[in-house]
Amino acid sequence: MCEPNAMMALSMGSQFLEQGSQGRQARAQARATVRSLDHQIEGLRRRQRETDQDADREILERRRQQMRHEGKLRAAFGDAGVVGLSPQREIHQTRQRYAEDAGTVDMQRRRAHTQTRAEAAVAGQEAEDRIASMRQAIPHPMVSSLMIGTSGLEGYMAGRTLERNI
Repeated sequence: MCEPNAMMALSMGSQFLEQGSQGRQARAQARATVRSLDHQIEGLRRRQRETDQDADREILERRRQQMRHEGKLRAAFGDAGVVGLSPQREIHQTRQRYAEDAGTVDMQRRRAHTQTRAEAAVAGQEAEDRIASMRQAIPHPMVSSLMIGTSGLEGYMAGRTLERNI
């Protein structure tokens, strides 16, 4: 014979375990999402540091080229015995050209930083959205209680039906 109270307890117990399992699973997914976001952010920071280092190296190399070029110009003008405004203008134009190159490198660095910040914002928003949807998967305690109670009532009724039919 099937005892209605036993069926009710069994049904309530299984519903209780299911509710707890859903909550644990949603919290585990949220933690995994946060870890994934942390890894993405660290990757973006690493890329930003590499961009800075590359830009610094490029600017330094351009500065060295400028110094070498200026030295060659000064030597050529000195060997030729040229003095006055022409050599100074040529050296000034060289400095200006290399300053523009350094400015271009710096502008590219800023664009890369802007892109990295945008990617970080998108990743953060996606993580927030995933976590919010996981929170919705965790039933409110009142809803869980009602579901457990309803499940118990259904189990009791199933037990009563079986008891009558047997």
